[in-house]
Amino acid sequence: MIRALYIILAVVVLAACETDTYETGDGKYSYLRAEFAMVKTSDSKKIVSAETDDSEILAISPAFTCEWAEKGDTTYRALIYINKVENAKTNILSVAQVPVLFPHSHEEVDTVGYDPLDVESAWLSHNGRFANLRLAIKTGTPDDPGLRQTIALAADNITDLGNGNTRYYVTLRHNQNGVPEYYTSNLYVSIPTDKLGVGDEMSITVNTYKGKREFLFVIPSLPVY
Repeated sequence: MIRALYIILAVVVLAACETDTYETGDGKYSYLRAEFAMVKTSDSKKIVSAETDDSEILAISPAFTCEWAEKGDTTYRALIYINKVENAKTNILSVAQVPVLFPHSHEEVDTVGYDPLDVESAWLSHNGRFANLRLAIKTGTPDDPGLRQTIALAADNITDLGNGNTRYYVTLRHNQNGVPEYYTSNLYVSIPTDKLGVGDEMSITVNTYKGKREFLFVIPSLPVY
């Protein structure tokens, strides 16, 4: 996965790839299930498998290509809508990429400011590998089609908790960049926590329209259910 310094929000609600296997009515494709997962592409860039946040391994059939999954033999973070089908195969009806934010120094992301956005929900993945945020971002159609919003994650400092564990402080940074704030769109982002030890903590500060908010995640010894 690419460790980008920041994410350019060309479209706040990222378009999802959809397959043409959906059937209306009470058929085998009528029971949708949404899962956050890591999807894997084959050498031919087709999505062939997924590992959900419940640590469930899914074989995808039929395999399919998605425009944003542009590299073969690579894993991507995604929100998938699936149906279980026969013979341990799983059919994906829709898959949307979930941006993964990696912390960088404030100097590396100094072009990204602290414009407000809102957080509708925050949670730790069941397998403890990601802190997840559902962002509410104000957007609209700018007069200049080249204007883009950006978001980035900056590392602040590290604190010894005195019990053998560590708290990592990070800040979510955001540039509205002149994009109109006509309506609200949602965007999911994930922040890796799999390098943290059991009992370590991650504090994420976000500048919202009602002031700064802190979201604290504690890495458990067992999956979060």
